[in-house]
Amino acid sequence: MVAAGTTEELIEAANEAAARAKKAVEKLKNYSEPDLFLVLNLRVTDLEKEVGQQAFDLPIDPDRFPRGPGFQQLGKRIYLRWSQSLHSLVCKDGAENRDIRNQILSALSLKDGGGAALIAGFLVTLFGVSPAIAAVVAVLIVRLIVQPAGVEICKSWEDALKNAGL
Repeated sequence: MVAAGTTEELIEAANEAAARAKKAVEKLKNYSEPDLFLVLNLRVTDLEKEVGQQAFDLPIDPDRFPRGPGFQQLGKRIYLRWSQSLHSLVCKDGAENRDIRNQILSALSLKDGGGAALIAGFLVTLFGVSPAIAAVVAVLIVRLIVQPAGVEICKSWEDALKNAGL
């Protein structure tokens, strides 16, 4: 992690960032996965122009999307880099990050877009990720990791009920 401060200060800062991220997250949820990877690519390659901007909600012009698998691959690599960092924090770190880990795990269960916004807030606060990039990564984490996990939970729950013999 890059952030410094007490756990409470970090959580408060992430919550404040999440409030600013909500609008961007809602817009990004309307894009397909391939387009989200392209947006991520553009946000990283345009980062030099965006230095100093702390906006989650930067304009997206689909006409500017570079097409082709190579452009999506860069977006996927960027997504995987931040997804792995967040996974390590949530699933592997020691007891010192327990409160932050619990906040992130709680955020992952939110269905209203607040979960992705809070994940974006933690990426910005804990890792120093650009807000515009954090918003896209957070939407992809919810779409690619959290939503499929929910389906598996429901399947497992249904199987448990069937096997309960009641």
